[in-house]
Amino acid sequence: MEAQTKKNLIVWGIIILVVLNLSSLGTIWYHRYNFKRDILNRDNIERRMPRDGTRGSRQGQRSIYYLSRDLNLSEEQQGQFNAIWEQHLEQRTNIAQEMSMNRKEMIKIMSLPEVDTSRYKELAGFQAELILMMDKAMMDMNLELRQVLNNDQLPLFLNKIGQMNQRRHGMSPEYGRKGSK
Repeated sequence: MEAQTKKNLIVWGIIILVVLNLSSLGTIWYHRYNFKRDILNRDNIERRMPRDGTRGSRQGQRSIYYLSRDLNLSEEQQGQFNAIWEQHLEQRTNIAQEMSMNRKEMIKIMSLPEVDTSRYKELAGFQAELILMMDKAMMDMNLELRQVLNNDQLPLFLNKIGQMNQRRHGMSPEYGRKGSK
């Protein structure tokens, strides 16, 4: 091979390596910037959320905040929404705590060298009952929230609740569970 050809190959090899390094650095910088931007936006959302001393999870407060904003609720309606949310919060929190303790017990049983299948099946049945109780509590709350709305807000509310349930349960109206047809 000629000396000139070797030099050309080395130069092109160096150029390719520099381009790859720059694209890698650009990707890293892009994702770092987006992460910081998302954090900043989340902080701004939390600052705009009402801080009226009500209890509840941040997620729950965000849900009420976005529903209030998207449905264009009046101050009176927002107060009624918060009251209904608070009324149902303790019940749902208790169910969620029971579900968590039950799940931990199921994991503990599964981690034993000899699994007590009858106990495990009993806990699995109880877990299913708790899930149904949680769904019923959510439906009861949504029925009460629905009564606060006027005729213009109701279709949008039903659409938003449907979207939230799809995300929560991984359901698609056309195909059922995710990934199955």
